Amino acid sequence: MAFVHSAPPTDFARKAKTGFAVLALILLFAGDGLVAAGGWVLYAGLNAAVGVTYISIMWRYRHRIAWQRLPAWLVLFLLMTIASVFTSVWVTGSQADTAVTWLVNYLLITLIAAGIILTQPWADFVRALGTALRWVLALSLGWELALEWAFDSGTIFNGGPVTGLTGSADLLGLLAIVATGVFSTQLYDRTVWRAWGIVWVVLAVGTVALTRTPSVISAFIVAGLAALFALWARHQEQPRRRLVYLTAIITVVFVGSALGLWAAFFGDVSTVGQWLIPALPGGIALAIAFTLLNFGMMWRSWFIAVDRPQWDLQEHRPYLASTLVPLLISAAVMTQGVGAFGSIFGAAWALVVIVAIVTKTPWRLLAKPSSSRTIR
Repeated sequence: MAFVHSAPPTDFARKAKTGFAVLALILLFAGDGLVAAGGWVLYAGLNAAVGVTYISIMWRYRHRIAWQRLPAWLVLFLLMTIASVFTSVWVTGSQADTAVTWLVNYLLITLIAAGIILTQPWADFVRALGTALRWVLALSLGWELALEWAFDSGTIFNGGPVTGLTGSADLLGLLAIVATGVFSTQLYDRTVWRAWGIVWVVLAVGTVALTRTPSVISAFIVAGLAALFALWARHQEQPRRRLVYLTAIITVVFVGSALGLWAAFFGDVSTVGQWLIPALPGGIALAIAFTLLNFGMMWRSWFIAVDRPQWDLQEHRPYLASTLVPLLISAAVMTQGVGAFGSIFGAAWALVVIVAIVTKTPWRLLAKPSSSRTIR
């Protein structure tokens, strides 16, 4: 079978960076499982070690990273969050240790996510993301089956939500949605073996079904709709996309209203909106900055998904399925984050940082290398 769009890395440095990215992503996605297995000291130590390693890698490649292309709203939101936490501690004087611990973890997540996406090509990142998601889903389902068989305390067959190594059905569901998109694009782009690609797509969709939470179902629907509209737009020339956009607007209003009513009647209304309005001083200002960050990320993800790869005058190159990944991640994270902020925060924020950064340098998502200073 030919791997047409993305040959695996052959040099040792690329292999090492891709492998290390897999470990870092597993740490971000399955942190609760590591805490349960080895305690907070082990988790914090691993987090710190990975963060320090990425600092050294970024320092080594500092002259090849387009620092000026970092998203302005991402940088502003980070600075506002830091200022908000320190203002809260200084004004109230309460829970200072908790606030500082949260801030350190938040900055480490940001640093690791930025290090992952700034120091390797997009194709290598997608490969690392797919590998990490396979490990997390396989170990999570294996753990649930082991509990069912050995201790008769699993949740797969008794109707309860499956949490796996993540410790949260909402988080496992989010990762399964992202995995469905990543595995499907890898299968279409032929960067994985066909039989195994189909198996992993089925397992990812099955995991979504096993999580059995309203926020996961909502995010799966929205991500699916985003993919369908993007594929529809790909089959329309630029002047004929008005019908796509009109239909998309009507669908967003209808689905948004339906999901809002669902959350109001069947969900925990107190959690709705936490994703957009952080519970910190200056929450409204942070909400505005975060909304603009998300808007820019979604806007760029959409056009990366629906426009053909182009680096010269050739305008009819075939589409790459992997350019749909930022849009699918954005749609899933933003939708699920509205109602499940706390339980998905670490992994969701890491994905936001990754997508926000890579969509500011869209040429990095193309198959052909460019002459940009951005790291290849």
